[in-house]
Amino acid sequence: MARTDNTVSAPNSSADSPFSRGAQHKAKRAAILSRAAKLFNTKGARAATLADVANKLGLTKTSLYYYVKTKEDLIYQCYQSAIARLHLS
Repeated sequence: MARTDNTVSAPNSSADSPFSRGAQHKAKRAAILSRAAKLFNTKGARAATLADVANKLGLTKTSLYYYVKTKEDLIYQCYQSAIARLHLS
């Protein structure tokens, strides 16, 4: 028998949707790492602060702390991201 209702079935994996929370989190995280790496390169890792990174992104420092615990953690994540990109190319 054929279905007669007008329901739309959900996609197989909601994690792949650009509207999913996971995808949004990854996009924000990538933006944070990209902007932080640029700031560390121009201003220096020692001189740049988490407040500087947050300001460049239009975030509050509190919002930034959702993604990173410390400046050292952010530097490490930037380093890991750069290494991963090198391995992919």
